Amino acid sequence: MPNFIPKDFTPSDQSYNNLAKHGAIKDFVDSQLDTFVTYWTELKDKGSAKGKKESWQATFQTWMRRAWNGKVGREWERTRHYTTRAPSDNPLGDAIETLFGMADESKEPEKPKPPVDYPKRKVAQGGPPMTAEQAFDQLRKDGFL
Repeated sequence: MPNFIPKDFTPSDQSYNNLAKHGAIKDFVDSQLDTFVTYWTELKDKGSAKGKKESWQATFQTWMRRAWNGKVGREWERTRHYTTRAPSDNPLGDAIETLFGMADESKEPEKPKPPVDYPKRKVAQGGPPMTAEQAFDQLRKDGFL
């Protein structure tokens, strides 16, 4: 028989396991739990028949799968930081996430800066004297500019 969401609703271990099979991370599920309970409690307070469900665990799983696969999940995944979660059992996966976390795609990689006396060093290594234009061409050729 359909009923309103209980005041003390908590997801079962089975719900967490089922959501994990769909890729939803426990931290994400926990972060969305208040939103889920608040939404259904407001329907209950309004006395809406829509707020009655047969299985709150099934409703919760459906809600979280949609959230995880939708915009909310994509945004959460994009903005989470590898330092805010416990390390996984897969060190390689953590290393890869660390590298992606360090990457900032909005910036171009910085080119290495040449030593201040770079053109003089080139000459000192046995090369012919260079004009400023030749020195800049050499810097470009060596990947500094």
